[in-house]
Amino acid sequence: MSYYVSESGLSYFDYLQAKSFENSFKTEISKRTRSIIASNEELQQQHIAAMESVSSGIERLSFDIQELTVAFQWGFSELLATVGRVNDTLASLVKIAKTPAQVWAYEQFEIARDAFRQELYQEALESLDRAINGYSSNTGHKLEYRFHYLLGTIRLGSFQNSSPAIVNLAEAENAFQSAARYARRDYPTEAGHALLAAGWAAYCQGKMMEAARHTEEAAQLVPQLGEAYFQLAKIQFHIGEPDSALPNLGRAIKLDRAYSIRAASDDDFKRYEAKIHALIDELRQSAQQEAEALLVATERQTIETEKRQVQEFSLPKYVGLDSAKHDLLEATSAARHNTYFGYLDSATLCLRVRQQLQHALAQFTERANADALQQITRLDDRINTVRTRNAGGGWVAMGWLGVILSFVLGCQSYNRVSKANDQQKQIRLDAAYKQMAEGARDMIRPN
Repeated sequence: MSYYVSESGLSYFDYLQAKSFENSFKTEISKRTRSIIASNEELQQQHIAAMESVSSGIERLSFDIQELTVAFQWGFSELLATVGRVNDTLASLVKIAKTPAQVWAYEQFEIARDAFRQELYQEALESLDRAINGYSSNTGHKLEYRFHYLLGTIRLGSFQNSSPAIVNLAEAENAFQSAARYARRDYPTEAGHALLAAGWAAYCQGKMMEAARHTEEAAQLVPQLGEAYFQLAKIQFHIGEPDSALPNLGRAIKLDRAYSIRAASDDDFKRYEAKIHALIDELRQSAQQEAEALLVATERQTIETEKRQVQEFSLPKYVGLDSAKHDLLEATSAARHNTYFGYLDSATLCLRVRQQLQHALAQFTERANADALQQITRLDDRINTVRTRNAGGGWVAMGWLGVILSFVLGCQSYNRVSKANDQQKQIRLDAAYKQMAEGARDMIRPN
């Protein structure tokens, strides 16, 4: 088993202790569902390896714990301790202190954080108790949410912190609730994370109603918190409410693709494997439509960009498109995997190609415009001597100048440069046209 499942016959303490000696996470997943989520190559990009086939329809995956994304790690106390502003430096915390007692409390909190880093959990709890409740003549600072958040993190436990003397899920839930209460007004995002952790602590105790309530409140406070929707879906699947769970799982996966793998390998979700497969396949088909449309549009835009030309000035002379073409090939290759991850990667690469093409057009205009203006400068002397030259030679010079001037005007119109630059260039162009007109009149005037 990889992810903890409440009331599974394995206690939370046993789960932590069983995992405490492992260097990697292992789980089983349906081959059928895995095949529409990601290829082996795409799994490796997520630091997941398909190890072996357990049976004809089941595959075993191995996760590198050190490299897992947040979507895989939530509930690990080492991650919880890095969330939000819990890690603000002591110097920054002292600045917001209003009394010497609060300064002392923040110093105790710093001691607790250092003890936690060293896995000295009992010592960390002692310093946190002093920070919150005071010690001797120091009154402590009960209203600081960071103190309660770290307290909840330690009481929640982890694979490194699995001692029954330290881990206490009920105290963890209460501490996270206190953290949310004190953070809600000034730090709503941190309050949302605290409520999410309180929901996980409640779930691990088998308190599903409280777990759902905490988690729903977390999602309301932080609507972009994918873990909140995933955790709520896990709770709803656990209590047998798949119709309520599926939309929440869909929201989580759209916020972070990794939840598709996690759902397919979590025993709370596996009870509804067919529904999970159908949901992920629906998301895959939607991603496919978007990626294929983007590919067609991006390929056309690449061709049109490479052909971009204004008068005698062509884009390839000034800007290379090798990087954009390479990414376009990668996007095409990713789409051929016919997986959810592949189509998402393809769409992302297409968007990057389009940004590169826009940048190339801007560079083309800038560089070719500068080249054209340099040519105008070089031709200035020739324009001034038109009166003394024969008509044919003069008209050749003015013909080239006309090409260059038309290009510059075209670049100005195409890119909509700033008004000030337009005015300055127009003055320059008007002067050049005036010189051309005067030269023409002088050439046709009888000697």
